[in-house]
Amino acid sequence: MHQANLRSIRLAIRKFKRLLEFLVYGWFDSLVLVTAPKAMGKKSGAAVVRLNLLGDFFLWLPYGVALIRHLRDQNQRIVLVCNQAWADLALRHFPDVEVFAIDRGRVVKEWRYRARTLRNLRRLGIAATHHPTCPRDFLVEDTTVRALGAPAAGFDAVFPDRLWIDRVFYDRYYRILVPPLTHAHQTAQNHAYLRHVSVPESHLAKLPHPRGKLDDKLRGDAYYVIAPGASRKERRWPVERFAELAQRIRESHPRMHCMVVGTMGERALGDHIVDGLEGQGRNLAGQTSLMELIDWIGQARFVVGNDSAAAHIAAAQGVPSVAVIGGGHFGRCFPYDPTEARVERLPVSVFHPMECYGCDWICRYPTRPNGCFPCVDAVTVDKVWQAVQALPLAEPRAAG
Repeated sequence: MHQANLRSIRLAIRKFKRLLEFLVYGWFDSLVLVTAPKAMGKKSGAAVVRLNLLGDFFLWLPYGVALIRHLRDQNQRIVLVCNQAWADLALRHFPDVEVFAIDRGRVVKEWRYRARTLRNLRRLGIAATHHPTCPRDFLVEDTTVRALGAPAAGFDAVFPDRLWIDRVFYDRYYRILVPPLTHAHQTAQNHAYLRHVSVPESHLAKLPHPRGKLDDKLRGDAYYVIAPGASRKERRWPVERFAELAQRIRESHPRMHCMVVGTMGERALGDHIVDGLEGQGRNLAGQTSLMELIDWIGQARFVVGNDSAAAHIAAAQGVPSVAVIGGGHFGRCFPYDPTEARVERLPVSVFHPMECYGCDWICRYPTRPNGCFPCVDAVTVDKVWQAVQALPLAEPRAAG
């Protein structure tokens, strides 16, 4: 099948799916909200909606702190509506705001949970909403803005598989639509949002990242971290190559341990990597809290992973890192924009350029069952190994 035709078919399928979601979820949400009890008294305060994944949170964090400082200067009540996956971290960085955590998976899959969440959002009685995410998702994010029921500010940008009727419907909940920067990194978009809503530049700065306590059994030992997971299996570099890379690192640094991190669902990936390291590896996937994960990464000599949270966490803490990336969102998260990034150390991005970069992961090429996208698959172990060899190894730091 012709490559352009395959991409068109995939895009059409996704648009049809989005149409069904818009009709079904939109009808359900309308029924819930029309019967939802309103908040008592006059509406007050501002909500900041940020429901992305953990890596996006780290990219947004300096800008989020600046926005909340600005709202606090106005003596406003502030509610941070956030992803439950990183709610504990949000509470550490924003101790004086109300945190309303949403489980993204449950709000899509469980009707009862979705209805309860929408009703509770409406009860908050918010007077204004900020939704500084670009582009916007409707199934969770725009629906949250709708449920809050307050005039919102957000980006005039949605994903390419959204239909015009869906976009028109949800745009009416936004009082301010911020023009996006074409093909810009998330950090540049975040900065543009602050400028548009008149947040002073003086509020924007690099941030310290709180850490927990590292496992006493390996405190002070030299180790590096491999994070083989990603938000979609198609964006994961093959685990066999991570295993081969770990073998090369072991041969070059025989006293250095390998720590594999990730979710419980990625534990089998970790087993595959550490099984061949003869006691020099440990699989922590699914075994750490969020703060423990941050601490393991923060005290590593270096980090290797995919286009995922691990490299963002490493960058924020000044740990050398290598990220294997594809071209679907090239330039949106990786590589970093060096003129805008507010991190301690830029991650190194390893990729294989293709003419179809910027496809939004609507791939024009056939992919193997359970395989990765061709642009990710094209990255060789040699290329990643060269990037790892060029890293300046961080010195171990004491846990704080």
